Amino acid sequence: MLEEFRGLSGRMQEKELNGIALIDNSNSGMDILSAEKALEYALLKKKDEKKRSVILVLGEEASQVCEGLPPASVQKFVEKSGTKCGQIILVGERMQEVTAKNASYAGSIQEGLSKAVELAGTEDIILSSVKCFR
Repeated sequence: MLEEFRGLSGRMQEKELNGIALIDNSNSGMDILSAEKALEYALLKKKDEKKRSVILVLGEEASQVCEGLPPASVQKFVEKSGTKCGQIILVGERMQEVTAKNASYAGSIQEGLSKAVELAGTEDIILSSVKCFR
């Protein structure tokens, strides 16, 4: 019974997106600490399930959600943990300030997830950590 539990709405959930494992950590309360914890979880899952890589969709869809996601915090996070991801797709206008070798940009969470699906195969995990209204 517990194996069937997929999480509470608005909190981290495991789903599938076009046959690819998706860890959905996107919600209005998401912050950089939440993104760090979600990445730790995704990396454990990758190891346990012998997946190839984690594709991270990270950023903000609306900077006015609570206090937004500071680009400086995102920069520190990608400098510290970005190399653990195969690709990083940064979402939102303010995230264009953030730089990483394995990063690309998207204007919305939907665009970011679409890019992730294009990059991913069934042996990958997509981790979505976008501060957004849900």
